[in-house]
Amino acid sequence: MKLKSLHLTSDLYENVSYDEHAIPLVTCIDNFDDYVNRQWTTHWHDGFEMTTVIQGSCQYIINNGLHAEKITLQPGDGIFVNSGILHSVQALVHNTRTAGLVLPPTFFNFKGLDILRRSSVLPVINSGVSEITWQVDNPAELAITNNIKELCQLATDDPDYELHSLELVCRIWRLMVVQFRQDNHHQLSFTPNNQVDRVRVAIQYLHENYQRARVTVDEIANAINISRAECFRSFKAVLYQTPIEYLNDYRMAMAESMLTSSTQTVKEVALRCGFSNPSYFSSEFKKRVGMTPKKYRQTKQKG
Repeated sequence: MKLKSLHLTSDLYENVSYDEHAIPLVTCIDNFDDYVNRQWTTHWHDGFEMTTVIQGSCQYIINNGLHAEKITLQPGDGIFVNSGILHSVQALVHNTRTAGLVLPPTFFNFKGLDILRRSSVLPVINSGVSEITWQVDNPAELAITNNIKELCQLATDDPDYELHSLELVCRIWRLMVVQFRQDNHHQLSFTPNNQVDRVRVAIQYLHENYQRARVTVDEIANAINISRAECFRSFKAVLYQTPIEYLNDYRMAMAESMLTSSTQTVKEVALRCGFSNPSYFSSEFKKRVGMTPKKYRQTKQKG
């Protein structure tokens, strides 16, 4: 079974393809076991993202330009991620399933909804708020989760699909905006931080050079015209990792993908992922995944 991964451009942008219906949106129910390293790697998109956990547990890392925030979600919990926010998601346990939707920023741009857009959409976009969360133990907030699940389970061939979708999206947005106004009315401005932009460029550089056996922090820092110390600070602030820790995680994620989607030998995979010593690669892979590369490939092929 070939594991999935997000399709990103070099600057970590995900170009979301919206459904070809009168109501533009994307809904999905995902099992993170189907993804490389059980994660959605660091990315951003123009659309509004809303996700709730069906089972298992996952952790969002939100990079809002000021600092990185880790948010752990349990079944019934949910999160809204604003347009343009850099974020990643990691399942914390096997068989973690989520229901989610992505709305384009133009969703409420109908002329007849102009007042609604000005009063309930633009304040969210312009607030600088990167995310909003809700919990299963709050009855008012649980309604958001239940409506997201219902929306994700709609049959697209139902003659009332568009109308039902619009009804649910508006209800979800209303419930979320009520919470937004209660919790974030004081947060009206947003001061960008250069660290996020620096890390985006550095990640692009690492994605282009991860196959090389030796990539140093000095080299990464030089590529984005900052000092070695600032390179460390930026990665720690945005991703909670050092540059080399991120590089090694990316190499391992690419190795997992190659092992499940190609017939290359373990040695060939190791070399292609920047590990000059195949024995060291196998040892590190086992520490991270819990089995050797060979065993991992056999398990995925059977599964």
